[in-house]
Amino acid sequence: MPEDLMRRFLCLFFITHPIWASEIVLESRRLHLGKQGAWEWEEYQNRPVDAERLELRFNASANSTEHTLRIWQKQVKLNWPVLLNGKKIGILTPAETAMETLFAIPAGSLKDGENTLLIDAPPNLDDIEIGPISILTRIMQWSRRRAADEPRFV
Repeated sequence: MPEDLMRRFLCLFFITHPIWASEIVLESRRLHLGKQGAWEWEEYQNRPVDAERLELRFNASANSTEHTLRIWQKQVKLNWPVLLNGKKIGILTPAETAMETLFAIPAGSLKDGENTLLIDAPPNLDDIEIGPISILTRIMQWSRRRAADEPRFV
């Protein structure tokens, strides 16, 4: 392969496959969120609720570029707001099927030191499963394109 063509290939490869992208795992477990003593789905009748809402505190560095929040979810019927450091970045996708939802984390949303992710509960009963949850240090558009290439079995 001619040297110029090889340089172009490598440049294109590193632009589309950034090796510097990393993942910050905020929660690795699958959690059951809902109201204590009440359940919406029979499958949750004998399964204890982990929490009514989820608040995760984690350490990170300030982000000068867009990052991506990745959340696995199942049985979501109502609006569950997703807030990062007190600012709403979206809501969980209302869908009963298991899926991964991606949220853009705008540049400047993360701060050096402690950060807080809140997935707030709706006022009405809605049992959901959630997790794992992670932050990808790459832009959401790239994450979506990459997710289409990666098989996901949920």
